[in-house]
Amino acid sequence: MLGPVQFISYSEDVVIIFNAHHVQYHIFSDNKQLFASAPVHEVHEVKKTVERCTAATKDWCAPRRLRLNDGRMEVIWLGTRGRLQQLADIGSHIIKPPTVVRDLGVFIDAELTFCEHVRRVTSSYFFHLRRLRQIRKHVNRQVMEQLVHAFVISRLVYCNGILAGLPMRLLGQLQWVQNSAAKLVRGLQPRDHNKPALFELHWLPVHLRIQYKLCLLMHSVTVQCYIHTYIFVYYKLSNATIHESRNSATYC
Repeated sequence: MLGPVQFISYSEDVVIIFNAHHVQYHIFSDNKQLFASAPVHEVHEVKKTVERCTAATKDWCAPRRLRLNDGRMEVIWLGTRGRLQQLADIGSHIIKPPTVVRDLGVFIDAELTFCEHVRRVTSSYFFHLRRLRQIRKHVNRQVMEQLVHAFVISRLVYCNGILAGLPMRLLGQLQWVQNSAAKLVRGLQPRDHNKPALFELHWLPVHLRIQYKLCLLMHSVTVQCYIHTYIFVYYKLSNATIHESRNSATYC
């Protein structure tokens, strides 16, 4: 039985098929993702390209004793509400494009509002906080802080960079989770003020956590040379967009 690393090495030549069909892709140990973009009037052609690429991938799997799981295959259109309404009649009779898909623990909706993501993860966080509150009297503060970090805070900061630019009404729901977690660690009552607890625990507010994550990422880009090959800089001048690779452009 192959492990994750061996399986990737065994199946990595599938990228030849993706490159032949001119689609972007991400490959993980247990799934493969394809991406394609086009104006609305070229959507039918993109749909056919993805279908041909998927069929070629199935043919590639057969001699290797692999099989695509049709039951877990999902397709989603991303765009504005007006554009998505124009695509309402485009889809497969077998695979219907959903409005929300889950990608590495992140719920992505068709309009990229992330409202559904915030709603679902907030519900999950409060579920864990309620369970931890039941054992608060049986553990000391240090243990409770470790449990809150493991079940709530670590998940709160996971992939939070994608939430940059969201309205404060959405980020406020995540801040409510963090405030409740801080009160649980400090043993405060629901009506107590949360700022002293956040200050003592050295927890940044949610919107500042997001800014910190982005700043840390950009710092890594400028310091760690191996990331440079994956970064592209886009300069937009009037109606023309100049695309220049990161290797030949200065950082901005």
